[in-house]
Amino acid sequence: MAADVTRFLDGAAVTAHSENVLQRVSRLARRHRVALGIVAAYLLVRAVILMFTAGERNRNRRTMEDVTGACLARKMGADA
Repeated sequence: MAADVTRFLDGAAVTAHSENVLQRVSRLARRHRVALGIVAAYLLVRAVILMFTAGERNRNRRTMEDVTGACLARKMGADA
């Protein structure tokens, strides 16, 4: 029993009852707050970069379609 109390105070799992997955993940997150914060910040930055590059890629594609359409229209006008 004393070992369980010590483990509980240290934030470790106790043998008196089994933990569910949510409790286990919660305990892990409390013990590794800094690492979890770094990973969350990294994922947020990656998501922002992905959104920016996807928007940029779409703008470039539309510009290329406009240029291609203009060239084809000019060529069709020259052929007629």
